[in-house]
Amino acid sequence: MRRRRPWLPCPAPSADAGRVTAVLTGRLFDPGADPAARLRFVQALSEIPDPSVPDLLRRLARDPDPGVARVAAALAGALRRPAQRDGDSA
Repeated sequence: MRRRRPWLPCPAPSADAGRVTAVLTGRLFDPGADPAARLRFVQALSEIPDPSVPDLLRRLARDPDPGVARVAAALAGALRRPAQRDGDSA
């Protein structure tokens, strides 16, 4: 199975996507979570077709863990790019 890149069109959000987002968000903001696991959660979060994901990534871009903050900022930027490209081509 091919992995979907975060900047490619995603399927429509579903109730399942919302539940997965809620679980990952809980783990991301758990103070006892392992830093490596938090990085993986951020990466997984970016692939979920949920409208709350871009806001969560922007929030995580200010995370105290520099690794989490860098990855979240990069992914938030990647999710934002398609809208900017569409606007530039019009």
